Amino acid sequence: MSDLSCMIRHDATFAEYAQWDAVNQSRLKLIEVSPKHYQANAQVESQAFSLGRSVHTAVLEPAQYPLEYVVYPGKTRRGKEWDAFKAANSGKEIVKENEYQHHLEISRAVRNDPVAGALLTGGKPEVSLLWETAHGYDCKARIDYLRDDCIVDLKTAASAHPEDFERAAYRYGYHTQAAWYRQAVYVTTGALLRFKIIVVEKTPPFDVAVYSLSDELLFEGGKRIAKSLAILHECMETDTWPGVSQGKELKLELPAWAKTNSDEFVDSLIIAGEEVSL
Repeated sequence: MSDLSCMIRHDATFAEYAQWDAVNQSRLKLIEVSPKHYQANAQVESQAFSLGRSVHTAVLEPAQYPLEYVVYPGKTRRGKEWDAFKAANSGKEIVKENEYQHHLEISRAVRNDPVAGALLTGGKPEVSLLWETAHGYDCKARIDYLRDDCIVDLKTAASAHPEDFERAAYRYGYHTQAAWYRQAVYVTTGALLRFKIIVVEKTPPFDVAVYSLSDELLFEGGKRIAKSLAILHECMETDTWPGVSQGKELKLELPAWAKTNSDEFVDSLIIAGEEVSL
């Protein structure tokens, strides 16, 4: 293992955590696209990601938010006033007024929700963990909120409605992330905790819902993690990082959503503008 021992940190900043040379779940999921994508790891912090961290600070550490984020009152971000403002607020993230107020509204919505608000008490926000896999690879995770009885994750979404969020959660692999976090906590503390997601809508009325994950969903997430780690191990051992085609020619099929009736057969083709019967 690296010179970083298996540990849990409640005081590590995001910048410190980012410097840990270890596999995290957001990178590991790239291997589901292809090992080549994992190896490239061309992850540049996007504006959306930066704003996401701002929301997390506002919700999870409301007292810390005004200490880390500041609004520039000027009209243009250039000139002497801008330079002086940046110098006076060195180390702080400068956001727009509408972004700042928007994130405070989201924070109030979550904190005032009886179920979500209760979950964000009695624990620690932004907990960083480091551990080693069976194959000897360092792994890391940064948990939004860790309680003695459960792991709490915060998500923003277009809709908190069960029908909408269920699809989004599976599409973005939130169950895989849950399995990763549960493994991190289990290895570092010995506790196998429940996992809950607080989802808050990005726009008014900023509706809030809390979801717990079923055993079936967590099991599926665990299988995906195990498969991805096995692929990573094989690639590391052989130093081969294939792309999506795996070196083979691929075939395009008619997608299921484009099929009007699977029981019907196509009886003609259009070739060079002419209809040809089959």
